[in-house]
Amino acid sequence: MKKMLMSLMAMAFVIAGLTLVEAKDRSKTITFLNDVTVNGTLIAKGTYDVKFDSESSEVSILRNGRVVATTKVEVRLTERKNPHNSAGYVERDNLRVLTTITFAGDKRVLHVNTVDGSQNAGDE
Repeated sequence: MKKMLMSLMAMAFVIAGLTLVEAKDRSKTITFLNDVTVNGTLIAKGTYDVKFDSESSEVSILRNGRVVATTKVEVRLTERKNPHNSAGYVERDNLRVLTTITFAGDKRVLHVNTVDGSQNAGDE
């Protein structure tokens, strides 16, 4: 009985640890090769820090430590870890609109919401 209880406790710690790994926030560097629009804000091409807050489901894009844009995201899990940091876009009204963000080593895909809170078209 004692052995079974210890096994169950160990399993609980492993499951809790896996949950924490998936829930942790991320902060990575992403280079936009073209100008991009995020939540109605035009961001010039260049290298930015991208921070994800898992509690608020919000992404902040920073340049030189200053926030230049924030947006809500919907988190969707994939089966495999992402191989690298990436950003997905759609072309809309002659603008490149950010639709997704992934971080290397993470199983989540962050789907960017528009200003009105809806999902960007083309990110299914």
